[in-house]
Amino acid sequence: MYVPVVFGESSFIGPCPEDAPLKPEQLKWWDKATGLFYHPYLLLNAFEYVTKGERDVCVRDRLGIGKDTCVLGDSGGFQIFKFNVKVPTQDVLRWQELNCDRAFIVDDVSGADDTEEEFERKLLHTVENCKIFEANRTNSEMSIYRVLHGHTEERIRRWFDAIAPFPFEGWSIGFHPSGDVWGQARMAMFLYHMGWRGKLHFLGASGRNVVPVEIWSSKLFEDVVFDSTSYAMGVRSRTYDLPADLFPSGQSLSLGDRLQDWHELTHLPCVCPICSTLKTIDNIRRGDPGMYISLHNMFLTVETCHKLKALLPYEELYLKYVEENCKKDTRMAIEFMKMCVSVGYEPAVREYHRHMRLAVPTQDQSTFLTMMAPVSKVRLKDAVRVDPSVVEGGKKPRKKKEKGPVRTNKQIARTLLDLSDQSTNALEEERVKPECFGEFEESTCCDPGFCGEEALEECRRVSLEGRGNPR
Repeated sequence: MYVPVVFGESSFIGPCPEDAPLKPEQLKWWDKATGLFYHPYLLLNAFEYVTKGERDVCVRDRLGIGKDTCVLGDSGGFQIFKFNVKVPTQDVLRWQELNCDRAFIVDDVSGADDTEEEFERKLLHTVENCKIFEANRTNSEMSIYRVLHGHTEERIRRWFDAIAPFPFEGWSIGFHPSGDVWGQARMAMFLYHMGWRGKLHFLGASGRNVVPVEIWSSKLFEDVVFDSTSYAMGVRSRTYDLPADLFPSGQSLSLGDRLQDWHELTHLPCVCPICSTLKTIDNIRRGDPGMYISLHNMFLTVETCHKLKALLPYEELYLKYVEENCKKDTRMAIEFMKMCVSVGYEPAVREYHRHMRLAVPTQDQSTFLTMMAPVSKVRLKDAVRVDPSVVEGGKKPRKKKEKGPVRTNKQIARTLLDLSDQSTNALEEERVKPECFGEFEESTCCDPGFCGEEALEECRRVSLEGRGNPR
């Protein structure tokens, strides 16, 4: 299920303009009593609060979040990596235990561009944080999730082997870019291949092409959820998502100030709880327009997830939705997941390697299964180089041609002039020594003005000797 990230806390606790069409308490989707709609999931980020000195503050009470709402606590690992700041791991754990039902370890985010030394350092740092979590946890009711990283099969396995022994309750996938359906499907099926069937979380992934893959994985794992802040485009750029029944391929509008709008709409083309209450675009511009638009976007995502979850038992109908509303890769990624279940993980990777941009392993080289990030972001050192001579039926690589010395532009120009002179001289030689055909006839064969006197004398001599054509 989709887990929206809470941001802009002031929008939910006030104050707000007196003429605002919606009050702060109506925006709380986690409050059954006052919210315009109810959704029992949300995510809070420990980084936001611990760095402000609020380690011991119960944000849950401040926002009025009841026990019937599941609160996930992000450790802020990505923000720590992005802003290069140090946050005590124990402070993060204390805050999570005070506010959350599920929490993620403090992971040192690994990317596709990491050198071997960087990857090893980040892995060891994450292992140390896991040890701190294991030794200092006091809230047994809070589930702790490990985080899986890696962009090659060898690195994924190393990360898994190092983190798996810790007695935590769930796994989460930290693959980037988050919109890569093959990366998300592959990481999930790797965990399935390693025997995991419990709780699973996809970090920061809720794109229209990825969601069907994540919901499909709920057939294989106990409890699958995924989070993102994509709905917050309403706050960032006033981007209003249009309902999927109007535009299945996805379409949005700008609902900023009147100077930014390039349309003449006056009423909102949606019947979600937010739009049904506001009714007109002018009402959106009053009060907290960014949050109003964001909640509308969030409701559309939640609604789509509920519909897909309902379709899941009817496989034919579910796949029809995927074919008509998503890219081709989404359908193929689901077929890959099905094949992993039916025949195994490694045969499925070999079958779909071309779509994943992977190197195909032989039976004796299964450890070289390679999971590549987008080509532009992968360094050559991360690629697996296999000597073709050791592969059955392979050909030995050809020797590379040695490059000649580098020449300057002046040298190249001089060479071209020399070639031009040589061509001119060759043409002059051809004019001096013409070809004569048949018996010698001065009037028709050799022209003194063309052949020259010497060539004409040669033709006469050869003809008088009876040898005919000089050739």
